[in-house]
Amino acid sequence: KALLPSESEVKIVALPEIKTSSGFVNPKNMTYTWKKDYTNVANAGGYAKNSYTFTTDYLDDSSNISVIASTIDQNYSTEANINTTSTQPQVSLYKKDPSLGTIWENALTNPYIITSSETLLAAPYFMSPKEIRRPDLTFSWFINDIAVSISSGFQKNLLPLKLPEGSSGVSKLKVQVDNTDSLSKSATREIKVQF
Repeated sequence: KALLPSESEVKIVALPEIKTSSGFVNPKNMTYTWKKDYTNVANAGGYAKNSYTFTTDYLDDSSNISVIASTIDQNYSTEANINTTSTQPQVSLYKKDPSLGTIWENALTNPYIITSSETLLAAPYFMSPKEIRRPDLTFSWFINDIAVSISSGFQKNLLPLKLPEGSSGVSKLKVQVDNTDSLSKSATREIKVQF
């Protein structure tokens, strides 16, 4: 299953199976009562309303969603519940090879050793929106705690690294991804780069 980001829209669907003497009851011919954290959600329930959509709260790590599905004559019913748990946003770094593209199989380890010029890619996870080109997501890059500006020819989630000839050492590389649409959605990844 996909992990659930904080402040994201979640749709819960009930698939009840009620069997009467005349066979299985069609789920569209039932009434539904939904609860979120043990409190009735009045506008979510009713006839044929077998789904419930809500937005997770960044202050709560989890929510309990329950539903009761009943036949119209109220002679038969079944119920179920599920706990939803939010996942904190994360960001991973990958190498972007000029001929092979992004090497998604291996996230960069810490420390990461580079021997020539490379381009690194930052990929945010569990953070909306999924489309990184949207202006809601900002990428801030730092080398040894000094902000690095990316030229306009590069995507904002890419960092080109060029090694000075004959140099060696260790630098601290950090990327911070923020969602300007939500104060609670940010992720940071920091590694040491050896060259």
